[in-house]
Amino acid sequence: MVSTQLLKELPLFAGLTEDELKSLSAICQEKELKNGEIVFTEGSAANELFILEAGAINVQLKVAPYVDHLTVHTVTPKEIFGELAFIDDVPRSATTKCVKDSKVVIINQSEFEGLVKRYSHIGEVVYRNMAVTMSLRLRNADKQIKEFWSKIFEAQSPAFAKMFVI
Repeated sequence: MVSTQLLKELPLFAGLTEDELKSLSAICQEKELKNGEIVFTEGSAANELFILEAGAINVQLKVAPYVDHLTVHTVTPKEIFGELAFIDDVPRSATTKCVKDSKVVIINQSEFEGLVKRYSHIGEVVYRNMAVTMSLRLRNADKQIKEFWSKIFEAQSPAFAKMFVI
């Protein structure tokens, strides 16, 4: 069980009442992780959402055959990770690795769904906050893709860029 005070400080739970936070705290677990420890691996089955309480976690992609662990994001305290598989029941799309000793809050998907069946407002608030987080991440990814392609086009001839015009 996690303290309601901690949950109150996390953006994912902004908008929940004290009673809702108490109900939620009953299904949350805390876990300490060591520097270098893998939280989960790309392709693994998923049924948990993580919130970083302290430390730092790298989100890494395998870009075979070129790079085994390309870091695409560093999770900082109060951020969620592992949310995609929590929502869509598809295997993990990335590997996450501690880059310093860390502490996480873990929410089991089936326990959360059971809680939402009893308290629908919790689901409304949490999924809305999760959508906002995912929207910001998608916008940031769009920006990074644009910057990446701009650098490629700058390094090539104008004819190269025209090959991509549809």
